[in-house]
Amino acid sequence: MAWGQEWLQDMDNWARAVGVTLSTGALERLAQLGEELVEYNQRVNLTAITGPSAVGIKHFADSLSLIGRNLLPPGRGVDVGTGGGFPGLVLAIAAPDRAIDLVEANQKKVDWLSYIILRLGLEEVRVVRGRAEELGTSAAWRERYAWATARAVAPLAVLAEFCLPLVALGGHLVAMKGPTLEEGELETARPLVGQLGGRIRELVSVDLPEGAGQRTLVVVEKVRPTPSQFPRTMNRIKRLSRGN
Repeated sequence: MAWGQEWLQDMDNWARAVGVTLSTGALERLAQLGEELVEYNQRVNLTAITGPSAVGIKHFADSLSLIGRNLLPPGRGVDVGTGGGFPGLVLAIAAPDRAIDLVEANQKKVDWLSYIILRLGLEEVRVVRGRAEELGTSAAWRERYAWATARAVAPLAVLAEFCLPLVALGGHLVAMKGPTLEEGELETARPLVGQLGGRIRELVSVDLPEGAGQRTLVVVEKVRPTPSQFPRTMNRIKRLSRGN
C-alpha cells in the first residue's frame, strides 16, 4: 500500500472516524509527512511506529481527534514535548491557518521538525528548542498561548505543570492520555492543577479507527493566573507531583 491512492482513501476514512474531513491537499501532505517520517527515522529515532497504516491511525488520526472533538480554542497553540511532531504537525496540516509552536529539547528531533516544516511549507508553525519547565518561567513564553497539548508518557500532574504556565487565562490544556488514567492519577493531579490555576473540565474518550485502541483526552481550563513559583525545576516536579 505504501503511501499511494489506497492509503489516501484509508486516511480519509480514518480521519472521518474521529470527526475530521480533510481536503485533498491535506491528505497528500499527510502522505508526504508519513513517507518522510519513515525515511528520516532510519537515521534518527523518531518513532517505533513505521507501518503506513499504523502511522495513519496511531499518529495521524490520533492527533486529528483534537480537532474532531473541537477541543482547541482559536489562537496560537503549543505542542509540548512534540518529539516527532505529534500532534502538532498533523494539526497544522489539517488546519493550515492555525498557528502552532512545537516545543522540543532534543536537537536531533528539532532538526527533523525544522526540515519537515520547510518541506511541507507549514508557514504558521515554529520550532522552539527548549524545555517547557524553563520556558514557563520566561515572560516571552509564559501565559502566551490559547491552548497547549502534550502527548507524553507522563503523569497528568507532571503534564499540567509543564503546560499550564504557558497557557493564557481562559485557554485550555488538552493532555492526551491512554485508554484509562493510571489508578488515582486524576485525583493526585487535581490539587496541583488547582494550584497552577487550572480546573479539570472534562474527560473525552476517543476510539481510534480499526479497533486500534482508545485515547482519553483530559481537558483542563485555565481559570486563574499561574502563581510565580510554578513551574518548578524538573526534579522537583517529578518528586513533588507524586504527593500533590
